[in-house]
Amino acid sequence: MYISNKTFTGTLAILFCLNIKTSWAEPQLNLQPETCVRDESGECQTTLNIQYTGEERRAVCIAIDHLVWEQCQEEARRHEVSVAVRTHQNLDVTALDAKDRRILSEATLILATFKPDATRKRRRFSWSY
Repeated sequence: MYISNKTFTGTLAILFCLNIKTSWAEPQLNLQPETCVRDESGECQTTLNIQYTGEERRAVCIAIDHLVWEQCQEEARRHEVSVAVRTHQNLDVTALDAKDRRILSEATLILATFKPDATRKRRRFSWSY
């Protein structure tokens, strides 16, 4: 069976375009920062920037259950919110459809603990062998 180069190229281009559309259509919830370092008291204090991007215009509510915080926004494809956060545990952030309260996307702010090395590095001078 023989397929012409023009037919093969056209079919390949259509498949490529369909593949791009399906990968782009997934709604995303992005957090900045994704990780927060705890202070000496074990608390994280930061400004959390939340961005939700979807394929169609819709009203979206952004919710943080642990903080009992929620903010709804009017119809758009892209929603951005900044929240001052103080917490001792990981935070689950959820993007909900404002009309039917269906979960569109989820993300987690992860808390980390920084522990510096207990020992000091030895200094080696050039004249010691």
